[in-house]
Amino acid sequence: MKILLDAFAINCLKTFVTQKLQGMSLDELWVLKDKAGSILLPEINPILEERLPEERHIIIENFINSNNFKDANYNGSKLSRIASYLKPEEWESILKAFCTNIQIYGAWYCPDYIGNLFEKDLKPINLIQPYWLWFREELNNRKFNTNENIDKLKKLIDSRLIS
Repeated sequence: MKILLDAFAINCLKTFVTQKLQGMSLDELWVLKDKAGSILLPEINPILEERLPEERHIIIENFINSNNFKDANYNGSKLSRIASYLKPEEWESILKAFCTNIQIYGAWYCPDYIGNLFEKDLKPINLIQPYWLWFREELNNRKFNTNENIDKLKKLIDSRLIS
């Protein structure tokens, strides 16, 4: 990363850096975006925007089809990066998968990831969308064997419903 940042500061190497960024995976670009700060954002953001529609679909599908706790946790962590790009029908699919796939709702970190997604979804307009209301009701209707992480998730949603 340091080499890319140093090279980007040299005018004759900017084209090389841009080409290198084009060849990076989405995961590598997210890490670089997080760590490089604002220096490379004008270069990274268009690449992410271009790739996101297809990549978003893959990330969602991987989460929905998680077949073990480890995968569910990994896929849940990736959802956080794309939260601001999700459409209502995608939110619905994600939340339905959480309620129906024991590998997801039983994964240690997934309730926290869903809680973080809930907070991110509220930030732009501070309005709880109907899919969250449905989800909260489902959390009550389904038997989750007194899972403390799911109880914490319920409390988080409830706290925003009241305020």
